[in-house]
Amino acid sequence: MTPSKTSKWICEECGWVGPDTELLEATSPFDDTETLYGCPRCLEANRFQRGCDHEGCEKIAGNGTPVPNGYVWSCFEHRPRF
Repeated sequence: MTPSKTSKWICEECGWVGPDTELLEATSPFDDTETLYGCPRCLEANRFQRGCDHEGCEKIAGNGTPVPNGYVWSCFEHRPRF
């Protein structure tokens, strides 16, 4: 598996799956040194799980694994096998 250039995220509220480049960003109204990330579909803030890097997979990544050309996040089905 080749590491992705962007991270895949899954919204815990509505099930949206997409790259970090599509997440909404805003400065926290509670602490201006922190950033809140929102779902582009349901607008829920900071309710994301890391998604499996395998193309087309929409499962939650259970672990990260160092590989020769980087690092991958994967579900059990797509975990690297050495």
